[in-house]
Amino acid sequence: MLGSVALYVLNIVHPIWHNRIANHQAGVCKLVMKTGFTEFGKKSAVLNDGEFITHGGQPGVDHFDNCAEERTLSEINLNGHDDPTMIQKLEELTGIDAKTIQLDDAKTLAMLISADTLGVPEFESEHVRDMIKMACPKTFDDFVKIIGLSRGADVWNGNAENLIKSGTATISEVIALRDEIMTYLTGIGICNATAYEIMESVRRGRGLSAEHERIMTESGAPEWYVESCKKITYLFPKAPAVAYTVASFRIAWFKAHYPEAFSRAQNA
Repeated sequence: MLGSVALYVLNIVHPIWHNRIANHQAGVCKLVMKTGFTEFGKKSAVLNDGEFITHGGQPGVDHFDNCAEERTLSEINLNGHDDPTMIQKLEELTGIDAKTIQLDDAKTLAMLISADTLGVPEFESEHVRDMIKMACPKTFDDFVKIIGLSRGADVWNGNAENLIKSGTATISEVIALRDEIMTYLTGIGICNATAYEIMESVRRGRGLSAEHERIMTESGAPEWYVESCKKITYLFPKAPAVAYTVASFRIAWFKAHYPEAFSRAQNA
C-alpha cells in the first residue's frame, strides 16, 4: 500500500579505483514508514584521493554503500545527463536531426581515434584520452568498450591496460563490460546457467570459485582471460554504455562536421 512506504533519496557510493569513489544523487529506495535507511544499509563518509571529506570532525555528506543495500532493498537510479540538452542545441543550430547520424561516420571515427575529444562527453578526460591512445579503438563497438573500461573498477588499471600494452590481447578481446563474459563463455560451450553465475560473480568483484575456474580452463578460456576475471572488482553493464556512446558519438559528429555550431552550443 502507498501509505505504508516512503521514498528515500540518498547519495549512493560506487567504488571506482583503489582510493577514489564515484557517487551520484537520486538513488531512490522504498522504505517501510518509521524506518531509516541505516536500519538496512551501512553509512559511510566521502572519500577522495585517500582522504575523507569532513566538516567539524564529522563527514560533510552522508553516503551509502551500494553493496550494503543489494540484498535488502531495491534502488532506482534517476541520473541526470547533459547530453540531450547539448544535442538539442546542436540540432537547433544546424537543422540536422541527430537521429539521422550514421554511427560509422568515417570523419567522426577518425577524430575519436585521434583522441581529439575535448568537449565530447565520456571521452574528454585526460584519463580516457590516454586510454584511447593506448587501446587503439577503431569502431563504434570499440568505443562502447572504452566506456566500460573507464567506468569499471580494476578493469583497466593493472588489467586490460597491461594486456593491451604487452600485446596479449586487443581492445576487442579484453573484458570491458559484464555482458561480454556471458557471451564469451556461452560461445566456448559453457552452459547458460554457469556462464551467468560466473558473470555475476566477476562483475560484483567476487572473483572465481575453483570450480568455475576449472570449467573455464577446460572449455578453452586462455589463462590471461581467467586471471583478468579474478582481478575485476566492478564491471559496467553494456546497455548504458551503448546509450552513452550513441549520445557522445552524435555530439562528436557535430564537432567533426559543424565545429562552429559545436563551439556555440558549448558556450550557450
